[in-house]
Amino acid sequence: KAREKKKKEKGKKEEEEKDVKKMKIEELKISERTKNALIKNNLKTVGGILRKSEESLRELEGLGEKGVKEIKKALKKLNLELK
Repeated sequence: KAREKKKKEKGKKEEEEKDVKKMKIEELKISERTKNALIKNNLKTVGGILRKSEESLRELEGLGEKGVKEIKKALKKLNLELK
């Protein structure tokens, strides 16, 4: 039974992670400027951000060092990190 419970918990954790990846950028706790830069560059979800590296985010038009730090901090709160 303990093994089944662990399996369920693991499945639940993976499911929660998938839901977070579907989360829209607008729902992230980041500044409007950073949100707008991400959206302008066709990034619409947390999953889209996670597919990028820190360096490739920095190269996006309208997104600088502060914006990247802000994104990393918001992702960390969700227990996620960039590539």
